[in-house]
Amino acid sequence: MADFRTAQGIGERIQAARKQRGIRSTRELVQLIPNGTVTESILQNIEAGRKKDISVSMLLNITFVL
Repeated sequence: MADFRTAQGIGERIQAARKQRGIRSTRELVQLIPNGTVTESILQNIEAGRKKDISVSMLLNITFVL
């Protein structure tokens, strides 16, 4: 498993941090994010590297949980 501090892209870092904290799925992470601001499909696309334009508020909501 990659360490989130050495992962290359933002999606890879989010995925590594999620797994290191024992959050097994994107669905589980989305349920922990307040206000429903990030959907599971958006998070899956971020982790896969398909979505590269992430708003600051979206990134803050993800990092708040992680």
